[in-house]
Amino acid sequence: MQYENLQELINENTSCRRYFLSQSPAVQVELHEFNDLIHSDIELHAYTCLVKKTSGVALSTGGSSCRDFL
Repeated sequence: MQYENLQELINENTSCRRYFLSQSPAVQVELHEFNDLIHSDIELHAYTCLVKKTSGVALSTGGSSCRDFL
């Protein structure tokens, strides 16, 4: 399902909200920078990997492999 943006996605989708909140506060803040570009769970995971890769954070995402997105 497509959502209008990240904010709607994490407000409406429980599993996406849990995934988002499982990230560090620094990653969460960076993800909000992409608010208008994130419309689905796949995009949330991909942008999380991107943020982690560019910030030097370990790429383990607790269930999804960043190799699928990078």
